[in-house]
Amino acid sequence: MNRTYSIAIVAASLVVASSVASCSGTPDITFGSPITTGAPISVPAGEVPFSQWPDTCTLLTDQEITAILPQATDITRKPKKITLLGRLGTVNPDLSVSGGSSGGVLPKGTCAYSFTLPNEHDLKGLTFLEVSLPAISTPATIAQYYDEQLSTHGKHLDVGSAWGPQRCDVRTESVIEAVCQSGRFYFEISTEAERTSNDDWREKVLKPAVQTLSTHLR
Repeated sequence: MNRTYSIAIVAASLVVASSVASCSGTPDITFGSPITTGAPISVPAGEVPFSQWPDTCTLLTDQEITAILPQATDITRKPKKITLLGRLGTVNPDLSVSGGSSGGVLPKGTCAYSFTLPNEHDLKGLTFLEVSLPAISTPATIAQYYDEQLSTHGKHLDVGSAWGPQRCDVRTESVIEAVCQSGRFYFEISTEAERTSNDDWREKVLKPAVQTLSTHLR
């Protein structure tokens, strides 16, 4: 009798718990595939004047973001300035100097793309993709700059050209971030996982975002 009573109570509890979960259920986050809606960015040859530096808030369109995350709404962009230090060039045998650059401030060198996704509290969960473009130069100079930056980005995984650009490294710690070289451009992109694992978010959000950026920066 006691055993039957216990089983009945457990069964009833499961029914109640199931009904509560279904009442407060939140739509699963869905993932799409990358698309490209714009042309490659055009910049002058040689050292790019800061006045002609690309606006990072134009690198991803709303359509490109919703192609990756179809439920994304309320997409906004907030530019952030970055300060670049000058780089000493290399003195050539003929005493000319190559590879150097002057420092300065880029008012829109970084952009935070913010948007909302469904979350477990049925509220608007704020999510972001942050894109930075701190270096444009010759491919050889960018390759050197890339190697210098890797030492400041913690543990990382070399994915080579598998993500689109000719070279990318992905952070393997708690931060979801990639650093990439695409031709004359060096860019960084970071994000945070929403209701899934970091590994899942890297593959389904960070990777297609990098693939999209590489079609504009090449």
